[in-house]
Amino acid sequence: FRDYTEGIAILLVIVINAIIGFIMEYQAVSSMDALRKLDFTQSKVYRNGSLTNINAEQIVPGDMIFVEGGDIIPADARLVDTVDLQIDESPLTGESQPVEKSMDTLPLKTSEVDRTNILYKGTAVTSGNGKAVVIATGPHTELGKIAQMAHTAEPEETPLDKRLEQFSKRLIWLVLAIAFPFLVVGIWQQRDMHLMVETAIALAVAAIPEGLPIVSTIALARGMLNLAKKHVLIKKLTAVETLGSADMVLTDKTGTLTENKLTLHKIQFTDEQEYVTHWHPRQLGLELKSERPDKPVPGGLEKLTEIAVLCNNASFKPGDHHEVGDPLEISLLKFAAALDREHYQRLKLSKHKVDEIPFNSVTKMMGTLHKNQETGEYSVSAKGAVESMLHSCSHLLHNNQEVPLTQDFRETLIHRSEKIAAQGMKVLAYGYKNTQKKEADFINDLVFVAITGFLDPPRADVKESLAECKNAGIKVVMITGDHYETAKEICKQVGLATADHQIPGMRGSRLAEIDLSDQKTSELVQKAVFFSRVTPKQKLELVNFYQRNGHVVGMTGDGINDAPALKKAEIGIAMGIRGTQVAREAADMILKDDAFPSLVVAIRQGRTIYNNIKNFIIYLLSCNLSEILIVAVAAFSNFALPLLPLQILFLNLVTDVFPALALGMSKGGSNIMQQPPRQMNQPLITKNNWYSIIAYSATITLTIFAAFVYSLNIKHYSANLANTMVFLSLSLAQLLHPLSLVDRSVSIFNNEIVRNIHIWLAVLFCITLIIAVYSIPVLNDILSLGQLTREHWVIVIVTGVVPVFVIRALKRLQIVD
Repeated sequence: FRDYTEGIAILLVIVINAIIGFIMEYQAVSSMDALRKLDFTQSKVYRNGSLTNINAEQIVPGDMIFVEGGDIIPADARLVDTVDLQIDESPLTGESQPVEKSMDTLPLKTSEVDRTNILYKGTAVTSGNGKAVVIATGPHTELGKIAQMAHTAEPEETPLDKRLEQFSKRLIWLVLAIAFPFLVVGIWQQRDMHLMVETAIALAVAAIPEGLPIVSTIALARGMLNLAKKHVLIKKLTAVETLGSADMVLTDKTGTLTENKLTLHKIQFTDEQEYVTHWHPRQLGLELKSERPDKPVPGGLEKLTEIAVLCNNASFKPGDHHEVGDPLEISLLKFAAALDREHYQRLKLSKHKVDEIPFNSVTKMMGTLHKNQETGEYSVSAKGAVESMLHSCSHLLHNNQEVPLTQDFRETLIHRSEKIAAQGMKVLAYGYKNTQKKEADFINDLVFVAITGFLDPPRADVKESLAECKNAGIKVVMITGDHYETAKEICKQVGLATADHQIPGMRGSRLAEIDLSDQKTSELVQKAVFFSRVTPKQKLELVNFYQRNGHVVGMTGDGINDAPALKKAEIGIAMGIRGTQVAREAADMILKDDAFPSLVVAIRQGRTIYNNIKNFIIYLLSCNLSEILIVAVAAFSNFALPLLPLQILFLNLVTDVFPALALGMSKGGSNIMQQPPRQMNQPLITKNNWYSIIAYSATITLTIFAAFVYSLNIKHYSANLANTMVFLSLSLAQLLHPLSLVDRSVSIFNNEIVRNIHIWLAVLFCITLIIAVYSIPVLNDILSLGQLTREHWVIVIVTGVVPVFVIRALKRLQIVD
C-alpha cells in the first residue's frame, strides 16, 4: 500500500519480537544444557592406591576401574579380575542374554561380539564384579564409533508439546473464522479497503499467541532447574507434566523414608548374649554394653568382626572421610575399625580374597572365599538375611563351640530376629567355615555366628511430606525387601499408619500366593500400605496391578532388578546416592539425596509448572480474544474502528510476552497440594477453562466498548481521542488481567500471583513502554495517538481497572472458575 512509515513500524515489531524470542529461547536452551551437565555418571576407580568415586568423564586410558552389579560400564576396558561377572551387552549387540566375562587371552582377530575379556562402554553389569584397565574412552569406544555414525537425533516431543500443537491448529481455524467475515463485512459496509485488509491481518496476528511455545519452554526449563537445586534431576520432560497426574507412589524404605545412615546397634549371639553399641563422639570408637556384664565376651565377637571385614566390598579408611560402597557394608567396616583398629588392619592384609558369590535378590546372601597368606588355608565368610543364612548353616557357634544347628534352635533364632526387626532395625545374620580346599559353591555347611540389628532412623521431615501427599490425593505405599516387622515399625514411625491393628501390610510370600485378578484378593492389595520381603519381579507386578486399577504410578528404585518396574511406571524415580547406574538410566527422574521429601517437592513443582502453563494460556487467549471482539463488535455495529492495525500489533507484542512469561515463573499457591491429581487424559484447556476465557474476554470487551461508545456518543469526543482511550484502557486492563486469574478461594491481595515479583516487573516495564510511545512524538504519530486531558485519563484508568473487580465478583458468585 506504499505506507512506508507503517511498513517500517511493522518490520521493527517483527525484529523486536524475534530478538525477545531468541533471547528467551537461548536462555531455555542454556538451562537445558546446564541440566544435562548435572546428569553425569559416576564410576569407581582406583586412584592413589584406594577405590574412589569420580565423574566418568574424568576416566582416562590406563585407569583401573571396579564394576559390580547395577553399574554402567564407563569406557572400554580389559578385564584383569572377575567374580561371576555377567554383562548385558544389548545396547551394543542387541543380544538380550547376559554375556559371561573372563580374563582369558583371546586371538587378536576375535570379533568385538566374542571378546569376553573386554568390557564395553554403555553396557550394564547384571551380576558379579570385576576390575579392568581402561583401553578407550569417549568417541574411541565401540559405542562411541557407532554414535558418530548417527549425528542426528529426533527431539523429544512431550504430550504437552502435542497438546500445544493441536491447540495451535485449532486457533488457525479460529483466526480464519474471525478475520474473513470481518473483511467481508467491511467491504459490504464500503469501508476503506486498505484499512480493512490491514486490520484483518492485525486481527489474525492478535489471535495467535506467539509467546506460547517460548513461554512454555521457559516455564519447563526454569522449573527443572529449580528442581535440580532441590536435589531432583528431571531426565525426561514428560515427567514434569506427569507428576501433576500421579495419584500413587510406590516407595522404597531405606534411604528414602529413612536416613540411610546405618549404624550397627545391636548384636545377639547364639548363647543369648546381647550387646548394644554406644558410639563415642564422631564415631572414632565404641563401647559394647551387655545386660549381663558378668559373662565373658563371647569368642563369636572376634569371628563376627572378621566376617564384617572380609565379606565386604566397601572401602573405608579409619580417621579419614574416604567412604565408597554400600552404606550397610561401610557401617560394618566402621564397627570393626572402631572396635579394634589394629585387628581391622591385620585382617585387611593377612587374608587374600580368591573368590566371591555376590549378593542377589533371590538368595539374599553374599559370600567370600579367602586364603590365609601364612598358612595357605581357606576360610569362608558370609552374611545375609536370617532365613537365608539359616538355610545354608549346619552348625552354630555356641559358647565358643561349634555345635549342630537343630530345627528348634532355627525357629528360636528366627523369633529373636523378628523381635529385633519389630524395633525398627534392619536385621542381618553371619556365618563362616574353614576349609582346606577351594570350592566353587562354598556357601554351604556354614557355622552360624550372630544376628545384628542396624538402626536407620526415619527422616525428620518425612512425616510431614507423607501428610502432604495424603492431602494431595496421593496414596503412598512402602515396598521393601526388609523384614515384615521392621517395615511395620517404620510405617508406624513415619505416619503411614497410626497403630498396629491399623497397619495393613503384606509379605512377599503371601503376595506370591494370591491371584491379583481376583476381586477379593485385589481389595486386600489395594488396602495395603506396605509390602515386605518383596522381589523385583513382584515390584513390576504391583506396578502393573495398580495401573490396571486406574492409578498413575510413581515408582522409586535403586537396584538393577528395579529397572523393569521403573520403566513400566508412569514416573520412574531412581536414587542418586545408592542407586545403580542401570536404575538411573531406566528412570525419568533422579533423587540426588534419595529423600522422599524431595519427591514431594518434585510433585509440587510439577503441578505448579502445569498450572503456570495453563494460566498463561488462559491469560493470552482472553487478552487476544478481547482485542478481536472489540474490533469485531465495532465493525459489525458500523462504528469507527476502536483499534488501528499498528495498535493491535503493539498490544500483541507487549501483552503476549512479558506478563505471560512472568506468569510462567509463579512459585505456585499454598493450596496446590490440596487439590486432587489431574487426570492423565484431561485436555490442556478444559470446558470450564473455555467458559472462563470467554467470560474474561467478554468482560474486558464490554467494559472497553462501553467506554468507547460513551466517548463517541455521549461525550462526543473525536474518533482519534476515543481510539487513543481504547488503546490505553485496553493496555491497562490486559496488564492487570493476571489478577483475574487468582483462585476464588484465596485473597486477591495475598496469593501466588500477587507475590510473584516478575509480574510486577513485567507490568512496570510494559507501562513504561506504553508511556514512552504516548510521550515520544515520533512513536505517538506512528501509532496515531491523540493527547488526553485529566478527564480522559480518569476514564482510561477506571475502564482498565473495572474488569478485575467484575471478574472477581463473578468468581465469588461461582459463575466462572
